[in-house]
Amino acid sequence: MRVVAYILTIVIATALMLGGTLVVAFNTPRPLTGSTLAIALAVGAISVFIYGPVLLGSLTAYWNVRRSDDAKRYFRRFTLVVLGLDVLGVAAIILYSVITGAPLWIPVLFIVVAAVLMVAARLVGPWLLRRDEARPHPKDDWRPIEHREIMRKIVIIAATFAGFLVIGLVVFGAVLQARADLSGFGRALLTSAQFASIASAFAGIIVSLPLNRQLRSITDRDLGLTRKFGMVVLRRKSIELDDRETTLATKYAAVMSVILSFQIGYFVLLYLGLGLGQVQSIASGRTSPFAIGLPLFLVVALLVLVPLLVVRIRRARRYAAEHAHLLTDAPGPVAS
Repeated sequence: MRVVAYILTIVIATALMLGGTLVVAFNTPRPLTGSTLAIALAVGAISVFIYGPVLLGSLTAYWNVRRSDDAKRYFRRFTLVVLGLDVLGVAAIILYSVITGAPLWIPVLFIVVAAVLMVAARLVGPWLLRRDEARPHPKDDWRPIEHREIMRKIVIIAATFAGFLVIGLVVFGAVLQARADLSGFGRALLTSAQFASIASAFAGIIVSLPLNRQLRSITDRDLGLTRKFGMVVLRRKSIELDDRETTLATKYAAVMSVILSFQIGYFVLLYLGLGLGQVQSIASGRTSPFAIGLPLFLVVALLVLVPLLVVRIRRARRYAAEHAHLLTDAPGPVAS
């Protein structure tokens, strides 16, 4: 159910983002001074309206935000940030409408959709959490993540990439052969690699779901305790932990180091797929500021994200190694 909900969320969010962008594109008069800035404001507002509720719903679906005082405080702050961004989004979409003279129904439509998504996030997220907690879960006996298990997940990701690449080449090759036009093989290769990269990125998310489930079981979904371990393990904050919390933090570090490694693979594959799409546009002669700017942005984002994640992986591994002796007789997860 959780995998289905995740896939539906991605599909719906992508469809809404694409639909909203098309509404803006087809209703922005051209030529118009400042139209590029106006469209950027509108697209930014649409992103906030969609992905703010997605993040809020995901947080409440995966973590118990009321289990501890720390969890409640963090969730309150997180909700205020999302609501604040929504207010800025409303201002941006209204400004877009004023600059472009767009019909009144456009900002009204986006604001109504944003409100509906926010309500849906507050209802669906806790419902998924209650549904998952109501299911019987086996007793959690701590076991380290074996190298064989990691390699099996990597093989699945690699096989997904290879499979989609081959299928894409076969399909596009057949189309080109039917048209007796083999000059488009380069574009077919780029398109196949694009779909293969994106598909394998999502395969990485799916194979890492058991790791995320194990991470949540360590703290019994307590968002406050999880953030506390994150500050101690990943950010090296000097926060006092009792003996039980130190043991649980060691388990957290061991699992998190693997999860972050898969996150690097996810970002690299996803950004590669997105970048290849723009490279194909440029190679076809369809140049635009977006087609040029997006690949540059993705490269810069990777140059920032990858070193940050590598540092956190090393910190997690170091913490797990320094406290490995605590796991020889490790306690189970935090009791509800």
